[in-house]
Amino acid sequence: MDSEPDNGIARTVGRRKTPEPGVRLPEPLGQDIQRWITSTHKLLCWRVPKGVFRYRTHEEANADGDKWMAETIVATIRARETLEIEKSHGSE
Repeated sequence: MDSEPDNGIARTVGRRKTPEPGVRLPEPLGQDIQRWITSTHKLLCWRVPKGVFRYRTHEEANADGDKWMAETIVATIRARETLEIEKSHGSE
């Protein structure tokens, strides 16, 4: 099986080609994508306190999970509002 590549991939499915080493996105596009990834990550992180939690029942665990999810939603909405306010002040 001399036709197998040296990089450890035994089979390629589909038409996707491996990019040449060193090939990058055009700079403005690359910056836009990086900005989008950073802002999305800031807005979508589920905020859960660190630590090990032990619960007596599933209901107690679910209640904490629901509380943390609600806090995340509120924080996300506030962050989006802050971004919108910053964008509107920057465009004036």
